[in-house]
Amino acid sequence: MSIQNIPIFNYTTIKCSLVSETKTFCIEIQDNCLLNHADFESLFELETAFTWAAAKPEIATILLTSATATFGADDFSFSTKIPEERLQKFVKKLQRLSYSLFYLPQTLIVDLKAGAQGFYAELVLAADIRFAQNGCKLVFNHLQHGLVPMSGGISFLSGLVGKNFARTWVLSGAHVPQSQLQQSGFIFSFYDATFNASPILRMISEQPPIARIQAKRAFLEDIMP
Repeated sequence: MSIQNIPIFNYTTIKCSLVSETKTFCIEIQDNCLLNHADFESLFELETAFTWAAAKPEIATILLTSATATFGADDFSFSTKIPEERLQKFVKKLQRLSYSLFYLPQTLIVDLKAGAQGFYAELVLAADIRFAQNGCKLVFNHLQHGLVPMSGGISFLSGLVGKNFARTWVLSGAHVPQSQLQQSGFIFSFYDATFNASPILRMISEQPPIARIQAKRAFLEDIMP
């Protein structure tokens, strides 16, 4: 981004900052392996960061991204190396976090960069707007590792892109073609070089908070049940 970020908090697994010019709260995941080993610390830090932001409607946008080349690339081999009870507990916490993001008063923007898969692919479902690099590789590869998408990867994904797309993406486990990401509306826009969120962040910052919050609540009508 071309505008100055002001660092806040002192987390281990995520980096947080504020951009006063556009009323933006930036969250940058620091390691692609955060969710690979059922790391409860990473979930705790993400949860506390989002909880803090949820109580501040004066923040217009939350920008979630990663410090690495991709938003996230899970290696599900860890699922066979940890106790099943721990894995179930981790997935339930991730599910709770994913669901809560839909209720944020801010517009949630996610930059997928070169792609996302596994748990990371589910984490982005609650985003209001998604950007990605050209050639982005999104894959719901849970089934290949004996897991089922449980953090919205079936229910929310079907609501976002339609049942036909969701069924194909989940059951095939293949990289989703960029044409389908565009056609389904899953990705708002693709970019070639460095992602510059400044223009859209400025536009959103000019929206009255009450109008934005009411619009977001209206979009929740279909998924609240």
